[in-house]
Amino acid sequence: MKKIIQKIEAFSHTEYNLEQYKSEKNILELIESGKDLFGRDLEFEIAGTNYEFPKFINTEEARYKFKEYFFTK
Repeated sequence: MKKIIQKIEAFSHTEYNLEQYKSEKNILELIESGKDLFGRDLEFEIAGTNYEFPKFINTEEARYKFKEYFFTK
């Protein structure tokens, strides 16, 4: 979660560097519901455990390196 907030704060579009977009509760709810963090008309889906990631992502090294980017329900 902290990496998402850091990215928003570093993002060049300052109109998104607002508390409403950096609220951990709000971010988590939007991710879980598959909605865009900035209210745009975009949706996404969380990949399940059966999703075929590239081989590198399935290594312990990658899971450790990118652990802050993976969410579990």
